[in-house]
Amino acid sequence: KSLNKIFAIGLLIVATVPHESGNRYISDRKRREEALKLIVEGTASKTGQEFFQSCVQYLAEILGIRYAFITECANLQKTRVRMLSFWKDQNFSENLEYDLAGTPCDEVITTGQYYCYPDNIIAQFPDDADLVDLKARSYAGIPLIDTTGDVIGHIAVLDTHPMIDDETRKLVLKIFAARAGAELERKITDIALQKSQEQTENLLLNILPKTIADRLKTDTSAIAEQFEDVTILFSDIVGFTPLSAQMQPTELVNLLNEIFSTFDQFSDKLGLEKIKTIGDAYMVVGGLPVKHPNSAEAIAQMALEMQSSITHLQCRYGPTLQIRIGINTGPVVAGVIGIKKFSYDLWGDAVNVASRMESSGLPGKIQVTETVYERLKHQFHFEQRGPVEVKGRGEMMTYWLVG
Repeated sequence: KSLNKIFAIGLLIVATVPHESGNRYISDRKRREEALKLIVEGTASKTGQEFFQSCVQYLAEILGIRYAFITECANLQKTRVRMLSFWKDQNFSENLEYDLAGTPCDEVITTGQYYCYPDNIIAQFPDDADLVDLKARSYAGIPLIDTTGDVIGHIAVLDTHPMIDDETRKLVLKIFAARAGAELERKITDIALQKSQEQTENLLLNILPKTIADRLKTDTSAIAEQFEDVTILFSDIVGFTPLSAQMQPTELVNLLNEIFSTFDQFSDKLGLEKIKTIGDAYMVVGGLPVKHPNSAEAIAQMALEMQSSITHLQCRYGPTLQIRIGINTGPVVAGVIGIKKFSYDLWGDAVNVASRMESSGLPGKIQVTETVYERLKHQFHFEQRGPVEVKGRGEMMTYWLVG
């Protein structure tokens, strides 16, 4: 649609240019028609970098000049631009960024108007070292405008000879600028859309495991999977309630954020899956939704690191701040249920037992079931606690993980 619109505008421009006499009018009209043909036919199927390169090359050819380039604004203040393509000496030169101050491009971007300097450009902009390096004598530039009327870049030509500042040159630049502006706006929109999608994806991955998030994109029905061998850890901050009475609410939240952010780092490092936090309780699991070759070992390691991190915090908050941890291994069902504010969760007897290991434990201790002990007794140090009454299960032999 944008190409058709540009083509229609171009035809109107060609048709409404005041008639001139003789061969000059025929020559100018031919150049305008040639510009239309090149920009519509030569770049119609091109996008992105390929389009911008074609654009500057065709522009240089039709105007018979040495340099042509397209830029985009590189900052919100529009004091700096970034080259999208630069045609130099019959080749594409390296793209770069430059500040607009002291350059003829500054006037084009700042005013949003066409500017032409037919000769002696260096004398008018003595601080522009690039003009000297290019041995430029003449310049013409026009802004790229988006559909809201905002300047988003510009297109310009330079030459080592004087150039005629005529209506034809201006109209040819207008034709190319219309197409280039549309393509640049599309590029900016695509980048913004991609960033938005990435932010949405990252937010979703902060809530759900990647494999589950990917499934929910195409299937919104309940997800439930059986996992035969996972290791579950529950923890609770002991002494948090009396500590909260001594702290401002914001301080309390900051403390919890510091603790749980540290736990999250441990979880990521060890390849574990954080399930949830409830108040000052933290739950993490190893072995799902992707199988973990050493989930029990990783959970045990995390428990010890969690314990150590709380010990360091005692220097600031006192010895009453401690952590109680419980661990169990077994089969679970995991998935997502419901249609609002959903979360990934676990169900099963193994989960309940892990929770009981935490609640029946002692401050500063890591209590594990006999199943965990048998799995890890050759890799970690344990102390037998003995039989413990576990709600819903009766007496169970448990152990302390000590190192």
